[in-house]
Amino acid sequence: MTVTHLINATIGGRCGHEAVIADDDLHIHAMQTIADVDTLLFGAGTYRLLAPHWAEVAREQSGTTAENEFATTLRDKPNILFSSSSEPLEGWNTTLDTSDPLERVRQLRGDNADLVIQASPRLARSLRQAGLVDRLRLLLQPIVTSAGPELFGPDEEIAQLSLTHAAPTGSGSVALDYDLSKRG
Repeated sequence: MTVTHLINATIGGRCGHEAVIADDDLHIHAMQTIADVDTLLFGAGTYRLLAPHWAEVAREQSGTTAENEFATTLRDKPNILFSSSSEPLEGWNTTLDTSDPLERVRQLRGDNADLVIQASPRLARSLRQAGLVDRLRLLLQPIVTSAGPELFGPDEEIAQLSLTHAAPTGSGSVALDYDLSKRG
């Protein structure tokens, strides 16, 4: 059972969805992460941003082959939306969960489920601080911006990330995998 945080971030550590090179490399990287997991976890902000767009791409098959596959997988994969203010998108295979995300993820870990936190920086930060995230899959973007939420907050104490894989993409992004289970 593994909890993976999948996210894109800029060189400056910002993870707004506007500051990415949204090419096939990005979508292939995401597909490699979510294809075989049991459940995707979403915070409300990320869900409101991603679900309507990717639902349309899945329905219309209006993207590239990689985008269409990503959209279809997002739609079909079981999703948990942690929110008290958002509603699941119809036909998006989403369960609304208003309980404590820490307790719910602990339960899912006990059920031996493989989970991916889809972006959702605030949700991921809470789960990391509770020691519930095992791996970070980061697509580091060759972009500098001060916009967007920070990937790591000033209140996080991560002594060192253990790099397990690095690969450049054609766009100049770098796919980085880190093991978080050995944090200090």
